[in-house]
Amino acid sequence: MKKSLLFLLTFCTLAFTADHFSIVEKFFWGFSWPEYKIYDQVRTIRKNVQKQTDLMKRQLEDDDEDSGWHKSYISKETEMFDNLRAYYEDKYGTDRAVAYALLKTAEEYKKSILEIQRLVHMETCPEEVLTDGEIDEQTIVMVKDIGFKNKSGFWYYDGIKVNMGKPRPISASVKKYPRESKVTYISFKPRIYPSKERIAHIRIETNLPEGFRAYASLQNERIDSLNYQDTSVVVKNGAFEMFFGTSDNPLEKGLYSFSMRTAAMPITQDDKEVLKKVGNHGEFLCGRYSYLPWGLGNQLQVKKFFLFEIK
Repeated sequence: MKKSLLFLLTFCTLAFTADHFSIVEKFFWGFSWPEYKIYDQVRTIRKNVQKQTDLMKRQLEDDDEDSGWHKSYISKETEMFDNLRAYYEDKYGTDRAVAYALLKTAEEYKKSILEIQRLVHMETCPEEVLTDGEIDEQTIVMVKDIGFKNKSGFWYYDGIKVNMGKPRPISASVKKYPRESKVTYISFKPRIYPSKERIAHIRIETNLPEGFRAYASLQNERIDSLNYQDTSVVVKNGAFEMFFGTSDNPLEKGLYSFSMRTAAMPITQDDKEVLKKVGNHGEFLCGRYSYLPWGLGNQLQVKKFFLFEIK
């Protein structure tokens, strides 16, 4: 009788907890109880980061309503970084501009490169909910791509020692349960094939979605007024492919810079499926080739992405 009563009580308890999304349902989700506790911790971390991101977005919206169409910033650090990037980008191209902007901003505010990039990331990639450790991990990859060197634990740029800072750790639980992201960190792998006929064939492999439309231009760095621009290009088979110059109208001799951008906000694309992936205001674009203009959203902007010479 005691055994029967014990079984009855146990059965009732399990049935009750199942109705209240407790142990039994956790088992049906495919987690053991220790795994579920870790999973729950990850969810809490994500929610806290999301709250911070939502607060930033609301502050941006309030600023836009108060002062009209202008570019708003949450932090002085991001504002300085953005202004420096724009200044250096015209002179040196995107990668070096980002490097200089990080270095100068970190020096001005007496912070590390990693600290500055955390602020910049939170403001320019508001749709991407990452922990500080995840941002730091991406920053380390980026700075290596743009020319920072790590030698025996010390970081250098152009041979000068810099304060990179100490990356924050990524918890084992976050690594085990990575989130699904809608954001695209824009990547480019350019190849240039100039011909003797002074025609430039440019192919850029990219992770932007098929059908994504952008505008490309060339600037002759030795003749300011000579600009071949607004050539419309579309991603096909994972690449932008374009030609500048023709047999009837070849390129002038000189050193050329290459630029790409999207149209003014909102982004105009032929394919609605493209907009679903990048966002109507480019909100799902992120990384150093994503630019935040006038507080209206992100757009693709690559200035002077690489230089080549026509002889």
